[in-house]
Amino acid sequence: MKFEQTGWLHCGLEIPLYENLLYILKLLRERTVEGHLLAKEKLNHLLQFRVGDNFPKKLHEFPKCYHNWQVLDLLLPLYWIDYEFPKLGLKGLVVELLEISLNLDNLPPAVDLKRKALAKAMGKDIEISYELMRDEDYLFNLIIALQPLPQSESAKLWSYIADGWSDNIMRYIGDRGAQSGYEKKLSLLERLLRKEEPSDPSSLPLLLVSSAPPITGTASLTSPVDEYWGDADQMHSLALFHKPQVEIQGNLASYGEEIPPLDNIDSATELSLYLDAKEPATFTVSGKSVSTFGIGERCQITTPSKRFTLAFELASGEGEFRAHIRRGNRPTQTLKDGEAYDWAIGLKTLRRDSCSLRLTRDCS
Repeated sequence: MKFEQTGWLHCGLEIPLYENLLYILKLLRERTVEGHLLAKEKLNHLLQFRVGDNFPKKLHEFPKCYHNWQVLDLLLPLYWIDYEFPKLGLKGLVVELLEISLNLDNLPPAVDLKRKALAKAMGKDIEISYELMRDEDYLFNLIIALQPLPQSESAKLWSYIADGWSDNIMRYIGDRGAQSGYEKKLSLLERLLRKEEPSDPSSLPLLLVSSAPPITGTASLTSPVDEYWGDADQMHSLALFHKPQVEIQGNLASYGEEIPPLDNIDSATELSLYLDAKEPATFTVSGKSVSTFGIGERCQITTPSKRFTLAFELASGEGEFRAHIRRGNRPTQTLKDGEAYDWAIGLKTLRRDSCSLRLTRDCS
């Protein structure tokens, strides 16, 4: 990251004041003469864009201010700049902006908590309370809001986050199965818990977290078929997906009375497992390489980091099925660039009535 030829940090074609103020904080923390002088120059310049009691969100909006709590967004990094570098003389400005923020109405809960926590940290007698919900952006905003206060104020927040964090896959699961979040972009909460350093403008809010307790994640995966392994740098997954007419209970897949058209492989494939293709994989049955296998056959799947055996067995009812292995993308894949990022193990229905299949997966 660096200031562009315009003299500002850009996010795409726009110049946001919040991210630029965070970058100024980053430069100050580097504690170099060059960085300090540049940060001081940019700070003085940025503060010139104040319009009455507020600031524009983006430079091109000046002198218009379309976001009534932008002053509060800028107040938190200004508080930390003043707290860590008091010789810059921002105390009066921080106090003034805090008083302005306390007069704002109809703020979202996490934004309201920011001003109340700051007011309490600066000596005002204000009661702090907050609700908890499994939303990663909301939880991260609670974290940065409570940073100016003693850790006792945020103890229940960190305990709540630990309940939804998986040490195994280094992702925040919350109340969901990990399948639904595996492909999504890392949230700021996840980047914080992975102890990442800010590396791009979108990650600069990590600078507002000055301390965090060690977290031991206790969340577990909900599906006995899904498997996640690896580490923060390279994660892998085997994930189950199915059509609406198939109900999953434990390791049983129950097929309903609705039967899709069976003359098309996509509609006839009512259940699939997806193995990410970050590593090479081999598929064998009885020691022979295969691209298809039947009910009752045990397919051994081998990658450099994992080996497991997968099988489908008829548990009740009647039906004929055939598993086909091909490259593809799981339904939750967000990249739409024409590449196939998974191995798709699709169980095609040849004929069936209402029936149940047992899925077994043995890992080593």
